[in-house]
Amino acid sequence: MRYLVEINLYTAIMLLAYMLLLRNRPMFRFNRIYLLAAAILPLLFPFIQLPYSISQKVQAMNMLPFTLPEVTVSPVGTGKVTLDITSVSFIVYIAIASALLLFFIWNWLRLMQIVRKNGKELREGYVLLSNSGYGPGSFGKYIFFPDAEVNEAILAHEKAHIQLHHTRDLVFLNLLQALAWPSFMLGLVKKQLREVHEFQADAMAKEDKQSYAELLLSATLNVRALPEMHLFIIHPLKRRIMMLQKNVKPSQVKTTLLTASIALVLLCTIVFVQGCNKTEPQKTVAKTTDQRLSSEGGGVELLVKDPEVMAVPTFDLTGYMVKNVHYPEDAKQQKIEGRVVVQFVVDENGAVKNAKVVKSPNESLSREALKVVTGMAKWTPAQKGGKNVATQLTLPIAFRLN
Repeated sequence: MRYLVEINLYTAIMLLAYMLLLRNRPMFRFNRIYLLAAAILPLLFPFIQLPYSISQKVQAMNMLPFTLPEVTVSPVGTGKVTLDITSVSFIVYIAIASALLLFFIWNWLRLMQIVRKNGKELREGYVLLSNSGYGPGSFGKYIFFPDAEVNEAILAHEKAHIQLHHTRDLVFLNLLQALAWPSFMLGLVKKQLREVHEFQADAMAKEDKQSYAELLLSATLNVRALPEMHLFIIHPLKRRIMMLQKNVKPSQVKTTLLTASIALVLLCTIVFVQGCNKTEPQKTVAKTTDQRLSSEGGGVELLVKDPEVMAVPTFDLTGYMVKNVHYPEDAKQQKIEGRVVVQFVVDENGAVKNAKVVKSPNESLSREALKVVTGMAKWTPAQKGGKNVATQLTLPIAFRLN
C-alpha cells in the first residue's frame, strides 16, 4: 500500500511541476521526454535507498515510537476458508490488469479491422485510407480520412505524427497503464502527452499560422474516432492556436534552469519521502518512547533511544504470533474485539523482558497477548557504537472475530 501511495505522490509532483513550469512553453521535444519520464520514474523512485547518514537524519525528525507490524488474530475452526490480504490484493491486481490489457487489444483489433476493410494507398512513409468513415487522424503508419477529400495541411499534420513515432508513446503508456493501473495519475500524464503530440505535429505542418488556425476552427467537430487514434481535431483548440503563436525555439539557458529546478524539487521530495520510509529492520533507526532506567531482578539497564541497528527476532515473528495466540473463549462468547498494544524490552543479550500492556479493550485479551510475548525466544539485540544495547519495542496485536 505504501508503494502505491508513493508512486502516485511522485507522479503528482512531477505532473504539478510540468503544469506550473512547462505546460505553456513551446519546448515540445523536452516536454515529451519529461512526460514519458513522469510515467516511468515514479515507479522506480520508491526503490531508491538513501545513504545511511541521510536516512538517519531525516528519520530523526519523526517523533513516533518504533512499532512492529500489527498481527491480527482470529478464531480458528469456524469452517471458513479465508485468504490473506496479500493474496486477495494480487488476485484483484491481476484481474484489473488483464481487463485493461484486453480492452487495449480490442481497440487495436478494431483499428486493424478498419484497415483491412478499406482501400489503402501506399505512399512514401505512410499508408493513406480515404473514405474510411473515420478521422481525420492517424495510428502507426496509417492515416485516416472520413471521405475522399484529403486536406494537404491535415495530411502534413498526420505525417508529422508518423515521423515522430507518437503512436509508440501511446502504445507504451497504454501498456504501462494496464500493468501499473494503481498509479491513477498515469491517465493525466497521457492526456498531457497527447496535447504535446498535437503541438509537435502542428509545428511541423509548416503552414501559415493564420490559415492553419482558421483550419482548426473551421474543421468539423463531428468526426468519428477510435480510442488509440491521433485525431486531428483535438480539444482544447484555444491552446493549440495559442501554442502556434508561441512556436519559437526556447533559449538553452532557460531550458537548463527549468530542468535544474524540476530536478531539485524531485531530489528534495525523494530525500524526504524515502528518508521516512520503513526499511528492513536491520537498517531501521528506531525510536523508543523515552530513555530511562528500568530494573528487573535487581539489575539496571539503559534503554537506548536511537540504536544504530534495531533489534530483530531470530524467528518468524508473524508466524509465531499466529500459531501461538489463541482467541480467549470468554472474549469470543462476548464478541469482544480490539487491539492490544504490548510494550517490551529486548535486552543486550536478546532476551524479552518487562512486557506490559499499554492499551487493551479486555483483560482476557491482555493476558493472552502477554503470555505469548513473554514466551518469545531470544532476539538479535540492537546495537549502538558496535555494542549490544537494550531497547524498547511496541507490538500491536489485533483480535478480530470472523
